[in-house]
Amino acid sequence: MKNTQVIKLNCGTERERAIRKAAHYMHDGKIVVFPTDTVYGIGTNALDARACSKVYKIKGREKGKALIILASDMRMLDKVAVIPKEYRAALKQAWPAPLTVIAKPKKCVPRLILAPDGTTSVRIPDNDTTLALIRYAKVPVVAPSANPSGLEPSKTAMQASNYFNGKVDLILDAGRSARRKPSTILRLSDMQIVRKGAFQTSDVKRLMSSNK
Repeated sequence: MKNTQVIKLNCGTERERAIRKAAHYMHDGKIVVFPTDTVYGIGTNALDARACSKVYKIKGREKGKALIILASDMRMLDKVAVIPKEYRAALKQAWPAPLTVIAKPKKCVPRLILAPDGTTSVRIPDNDTTLALIRYAKVPVVAPSANPSGLEPSKTAMQASNYFNGKVDLILDAGRSARRKPSTILRLSDMQIVRKGAFQTSDVKRLMSSNK
């Protein structure tokens, strides 16, 4: 692969074209680095097992380690995960947010990207660029942090380019990432926080209490 194109997300029609191009790439199973509501992510079509396999290979990620799925809204999220009725209202209120939940997957989700216990991890991200990208792609996308496994997550497009130049198909540059921490991960089966992150623990507790 040649040097990876890096597109700076300026304002207006140029920004729109760049996002649409990246979305088209991901829909077709190509690999794109893009800004999320936490750090930069490396992603592709979450329903394309072959494309997801490329993400594992590029990151050097251990197979059996789940990939987080991002959706643009609840309708899309419902296509890949089963959200229990008792938690829907609270999650609708919380999202978009850097809050990932572990839930039961729908059959369309490739086994490759699930956790060893058969669960999936999903969220609706709190970033307008990310949401537009997913909407234009018309599919949920996987989005682990943009870094080789074991190294620091990319907070800028330049850092991501240093990691993945020539290995991914496109990098979107939206400046420095808004947050330094990854998303908080909440397991719905027992409402336990399995990873502390950008979504405040106090907000998770309020979410939990609203379902009692």
